[in-house]
Amino acid sequence: MTDFKIFTERLKDGTIQEVSEEYSADFLDVSEDELCLSHLVQVTGMAYIADQDLIMSLEAKTKATLPCRVCNKDCAIHLETPRFTLCVPLSEIGTGVFDFSKDLREAILLEIPVFAECENGNCPERGELERYLKKPVEGKNSSTETCGNAFAGL
Repeated sequence: MTDFKIFTERLKDGTIQEVSEEYSADFLDVSEDELCLSHLVQVTGMAYIADQDLIMSLEAKTKATLPCRVCNKDCAIHLETPRFTLCVPLSEIGTGVFDFSKDLREAILLEIPVFAECENGNCPERGELERYLKKPVEGKNSSTETCGNAFAGL
């Protein structure tokens, strides 16, 4: 395979093309101050032709660096896309060469969490925040008590 490209002519006789590649994270084209994607992206899956469609079933793994939501230090998180499937009509692939980099990029970016916390969710500085947090009242549903229930009188 050559740089995210699937040659559909090679698959028309029923061949299944296995995908097992590592790519530089440059194709993700992320320029955020607090998000760093610099690790290799491991992609596995397969591509084949079914009727008049190119079917690709892929999954990807990489790492991202985000600031911890508690201490603000950089923390590395694992990103894994669940297996996702692309179905592209051959009529939309005019040249016979399909580039799946944009679809892969989208799948990976959707897996980036809004917040991250170092030490696998157990930031050592979390204890310092306890004095600023409201203590839950036993026996009360805190989500409806603090926010109110707009539908309570219905």
